[in-house]
Amino acid sequence: MQYRPGVAARPPFLFADEPDGLTAEERRLLLGGKGASLAEMGGVLGLPVPPAFTLTTDVCRRVLDGGWPADLDDHLRRALDGLERRAGRRLGDPSDPLLVSVRSGAPDTMPGMMDTVLNLGLDDAATAGLADLTDERFALDTHRRFLQSYAAVVLDAPVDLHAVVRGALEAAGVEREADLGPADLRSLIADLRVAIAAAGAPGVPDDPFEQLRAAVAAVFASWNGERATVYRAHEGIADVAVIGVPDERWGEVGKALVILVPDVELTPDEILAYAREQLAGFKVPKTVDFVEAIPRNPSGKILKRELRDPYWEGHERKVH
Repeated sequence: MQYRPGVAARPPFLFADEPDGLTAEERRLLLGGKGASLAEMGGVLGLPVPPAFTLTTDVCRRVLDGGWPADLDDHLRRALDGLERRAGRRLGDPSDPLLVSVRSGAPDTMPGMMDTVLNLGLDDAATAGLADLTDERFALDTHRRFLQSYAAVVLDAPVDLHAVVRGALEAAGVEREADLGPADLRSLIADLRVAIAAAGAPGVPDDPFEQLRAAVAAVFASWNGERATVYRAHEGIADVAVIGVPDERWGEVGKALVILVPDVELTPDEILAYAREQLAGFKVPKTVDFVEAIPRNPSGKILKRELRDPYWEGHERKVH
């Protein structure tokens, strides 16, 4: 994550609708692929994208080099305040909760390699409020997904939470998560909390700002995480993207799409064997396909929909 020397100092965060006069290349270097794309759509083109802010690559380097800066909490609170004003909702508000995702981005992206936390801002009260606005099953399933991603990414809980979900499917006598009812989901949420605690991990905080702060730190740290480090370290891999593909048993599993370095010969089994040596089993993609190109937009963001669509053709369910 290198920002071009000589460019004037910029704020630690930028909103998607305020690109701050940056050129396209400056946006890519300072905001990463996702942030640059949001700034172009929302700030340059004026498209109606959801409110968002990006903490810059400079901030990420500061955190990785020297720990959490003393002023970053204040910057994060100001960014959150601006996001809430734009969205017209507040994080953790039980009457009309704002939920956010915390995603990674770098000038040269590595889809699937760095971490993501989804549906952040939920606790039991906010889940009840979300149920009032939508429906109970949707709210409970959203809370369940948040617990899974937060426990895996932020708490680094040493437990296979997918196995807990599989246990819930078996107990309910269904094959798909979409077939779990509200009572099943309430039991699953309780089981996930028990599994997280049994693994010695702290619980998920109720304070939504503490959730956000910890998630930001965890996503920054994933630059040096197992998956990113392992795949960057393999000298035969030139580029890789990890996507979700349909699976008859589990509904969706991970697949690595790999571009090899010229003149290198590797088999899918060799790549998976290498990954299994370096990663916990549940972090390893199930299959590998070799591709000649990984499509990107002008900002460098990988077009994952183009990669996924051929695998999901003919299937009713699509993943995001």
